[in-house]
Amino acid sequence: MAYNRTYRKKVKPEKYMYSRAMRKNPIISEKILWEELRKKKLGVGFRRQHIILGWIVDFYCPEIRLVIEVDGEYHNNKKSYDSHRDYTIESLGIEIIRIKNEEVLNNLQGVLNTLKEVIESKIEEKRNMW
Repeated sequence: MAYNRTYRKKVKPEKYMYSRAMRKNPIISEKILWEELRKKKLGVGFRRQHIILGWIVDFYCPEIRLVIEVDGEYHNNKKSYDSHRDYTIESLGIEIIRIKNEEVLNNLQGVLNTLKEVIESKIEEKRNMW
């Protein structure tokens, strides 16, 4: 699937640099989850610290239009910001799944099972469109 240009927005070079820095120094829960998502281990490819409309998302799969956000304590104080961001991204037809850091650290297999179910349903949904 080609990258849809509507997701693009003029982004300052600093944002790309910040995104790259986040890829090089991920938080531990993102690092653990990335090891399970990379190389199409769940059947689809993901990008990490990907920029959509100027916002950096933790993981993005363009094939099935799915964002995975790993939320830590930082997000507890940003509910309004996150809901606006989610609404805007979801208006593009991209689904967002939020997972707490603790879930990745304490119940990785449960998180992966949930993600597998979502991915399979998104793939099936995509098949039915054609």
